Amino acid sequence: MSLVAVAILMIGCNSENKVNTVTSEHKESVPLSYDAFKEEFKSFKTAFKPENFLSISPEYLTIKTTSFPENKIDSREADVLNDSVSFPIRYETYYKDKDSNFFVKINFIYFPESRKKQFVTINEISPNDDPNIIDSHKDVPRPYLNEYLITMEGYIVLVNFVDTAPNSKEIESNSQKFIERQLSFYKQLEAKLLEVHKIR
Repeated sequence: MSLVAVAILMIGCNSENKVNTVTSEHKESVPLSYDAFKEEFKSFKTAFKPENFLSISPEYLTIKTTSFPENKIDSREADVLNDSVSFPIRYETYYKDKDSNFFVKINFIYFPESRKKQFVTINEISPNDDPNIIDSHKDVPRPYLNEYLITMEGYIVLVNFVDTAPNSKEIESNSQKFIERQLSFYKQLEAKLLEVHKIR
């Protein structure tokens, strides 16, 4: 089965201590609702204005769903809830560096099983030397791509940092600039994620 993308546009004392403890435990045990997840993404998208970067996504929410290939892992046919494209489990938004081809894609992925904030891993592809590529294929063209996987309470944040700077003698210089832009963006992103999450 081929992958199919569907896009639909949308226009939005001891006793006191004991009580507090119960309330906190209750809050942690209740999964994040889909509506709360959607509102958290909308709040983030509206409020996040990173310095030296431009938002290149429309102001309204775009529903984008993707059908899954034929598989034995998931009974769903696409990344939606209740078999409805009206409930995508992923929302995305894009940003671009003002002075280069460096751009960022941020995905909020609904995952109510997630119970804590955690930096899971960073996945990387680059034109730099890679010990997992054999010598005879090290000339395969590769972009600069770093993928941050972060869990929040109720959802996953997947961040793709991409730069299509061509392979050249300036690989070292391009790599350094890629890292600097990435860290600058991430510092601002993290602050806004924690701010939006705290409001909830």
